[in-house]
Amino acid sequence: MKRITKYLMWGFGSLVGSILGFISNVVAMVANGGFMPVYYRHLFAEAEMLDYNHITMTVQAHLKFLCDWIPLGPYVGSPGDALLLGGFLSFIVWVIVLSGIGLASLKGF
Repeated sequence: MKRITKYLMWGFGSLVGSILGFISNVVAMVANGGFMPVYYRHLFAEAEMLDYNHITMTVQAHLKFLCDWIPLGPYVGSPGDALLLGGFLSFIVWVIVLSGIGLASLKGF
C-alpha cells in the first residue's frame, strides 16, 4: 500500500506543478491587461505588439518575475512555462512507470 501511495503522490505532484504553472501564467497576463510581456534583449527592440497575446516588456509591466524572461535559444519562457512543462513531463513519466510495473489500472483499491 505504501508503494501505491508513493506513486499516487508523484502523479498528484505532477498535476499540482502543471496547475501552478498555468495559474502563474494567467496571473501574469491578467496583471498586464491580457498580454504576456516578453523580455529578450535586442530580439524585439522595435515591436511593441509581438503577436495576439505577447507584448514587449517595458518598465510599466507588472509582475515581471512571472513574465517571459528565461532565454531558451531563439525563444523566451516564463517560470510558469517551466512548471507546466515539468509537470507535464513528470506526468508522462509517471504513466509510463505505472504501466511498466502494472499499476496503471490501480486495481486493489
